[in-house]
Amino acid sequence: KNYGSKIKWISEPDNGIYDAMNKGAKLAKSDWLIYRNAGDEFADSTVIETMFAEPIESDISFLCGDCRFVSKYGEIVHTPAILNNNYQGNSMPFLHPSTFIKTECQVEYLYDTSYRSSADFDFFIRCLKNNCKYQYKNIVVANYSYGEGMSVKNWYLVNQENRRVLINNKIAVCSIFFFYYNNIVTFIHNKIKKIVPQKIAHKIIIRNLIREGWKID
Repeated sequence: KNYGSKIKWISEPDNGIYDAMNKGAKLAKSDWLIYRNAGDEFADSTVIETMFAEPIESDISFLCGDCRFVSKYGEIVHTPAILNNNYQGNSMPFLHPSTFIKTECQVEYLYDTSYRSSADFDFFIRCLKNNCKYQYKNIVVANYSYGEGMSVKNWYLVNQENRRVLINNKIAVCSIFFFYYNNIVTFIHNKIKKIVPQKIAHKIIIRNLIREGWKID
């Protein structure tokens, strides 16, 4: 269905979220694209205009900004991990809800649909290994509903696939340790939430979020 000249809605069978995103990228007619998944929204109505207010160099493949994580407890603004001086490629370099991707780059390096949860991580790493460049703007681009997405609810799958991404892309980190450490920490965290009384668990969560820099409601 077409909704005017700028919106086209397509509903058809696919082989998962990344297959659907690949289909969307191939259909895109603009120079840049950005994905909106359930729980994602632009921070305000002027974000796109602000991000593209100045010309973007032709060799830039990613135009990224900050992302506001929002939960029932409060919120925190995160900047892309790639901006950290000690970033080694062992985590998502960009915040997907707040990253504009050049369409030709996305079509050249399509998502690997063998992943169910970590194809975006793999995509970004493959692009960076092939010298794709990025530009950062100090702007909150998106609000992300933290704690509701597939990557949070399917933590074991995510950690398992992240380990495969690290190994397949030959990232120079101890990927085995990374995999088991994350699984153990998440397992303990989930067990504690089930055992500890709800009021105490709530206080522990709030304390940890404040320590991480969250603004608590």
